[in-house]
Formats: sequence, C-alpha cells, structure tokens
Amino acid sequence: MDTILGYLESMFATLPDTPELLRAKRELGQMMEDKYSELIAKGASENEAIGTVISEFGNLDEVAQALGIEDAISSSSATKPTGRALSSDEAKTHLADCGRAQHPAVYRESPRPDNQVAQDILSLFWPTVTCIYLIWSFLTFRWYISWIIWPIAAVIERVVRMALGSTSSSKVREKDREVGGASS
Repeated sequence: MDTILGYLESMFATLPDTPELLRAKRELGQMMEDKYSELIAKGASENEAIGTVISEFGNLDEVAQALGIEDAISSSSATKPTGRALSSDEAKTHLADCGRAQHPAVYRESPRPDNQVAQDILSLFWPTVTCIYLIWSFLTFRWYISWIIWPIAAVIERVVRMALGSTSSSKVREKDREVGGASS
C-alpha cells in the first residue's frame, strides 16, 4: 500500500496545493485504497493488486474528469516553465563537462596521437570494445565476468598509444605525476 501512496504523491507532486486538488488527491487515494483492498480480498497477491491499481488509476489525465479537476490540470500544465533552449554548442559543452570528474586525478583526457593513422585506429578502439563487450555479454549471459574487458581494454589502449608513438612513456609518467597519479 505504501507503493500506491508514494505513486499518488508523485502524481500530484508537480501540481499546486489548491483545496480542489487536495480534495481530488484524497478522493483518488481512497479509490485506490478501496480497489487495492478489493483485489487483496479476492486473493490477488500484493504485487498484482498494486500493479492493477496503478494501471487503472495511474494516469491523472484519464481520471481528471471523474475527479472534476481537468481544468486545474490543464491550467497547471500550461503554466509550467519550459526552460531555456540550448544551442548545439552549449549542449556539447555541457555533455563534455558532465563526463569529467571534479578532481583532475580522477579524470584526465588522453593525449591526442601525433599522426593521423594513430588517430584513426584509436577513434575506433572504444566503440569496438563496447561492441565486443555487448556481444559477448548477450550471447553468453556471463555479465559477472564480461566486465573484465574494460580494464584489459584500458591496458591495451595504453600499449597501442605507446606503440603508435602518440606519447612517450616519459611524457605519460610526467602527466601522471602532474595529476597525482602513480608513476610506474
């Protein structure tokens, strides 16, 4: 029953606390509770009863007319702030920033390879690793072990970068020291 009450709260969370909406919320809560009790009395499991109640009463737009709050819901949705539209550059910047941790020791951009061949090879590396991981995991259903591909791929990437001359080992150690990583 707590699940149903939590769901009811989330249905009305974005709406204002007007007397009309509070009355409708109490009424809908009582209807949901009655239906839940009825289903339990008929022998339904708790999960079945909760699922049925949420599927029958879960869409506020569908029950708004029966509760007499369709005007309040439509006016509330019309006054919701839409937010500011981001330009393509702002969106790209935001997404790039989201991927970075706050501390430089946690996140460090890999140095760009010096030659075009190395850039081409490394641009395909992580998408290929991801495809291998997904194929392996879905075909074998051994998710508990398939994660091992990520640390192995990180080591392979570092070796490939060094082999292709993208950075020398001394540059890598120097960069690690700058961000607080261990030098090996």
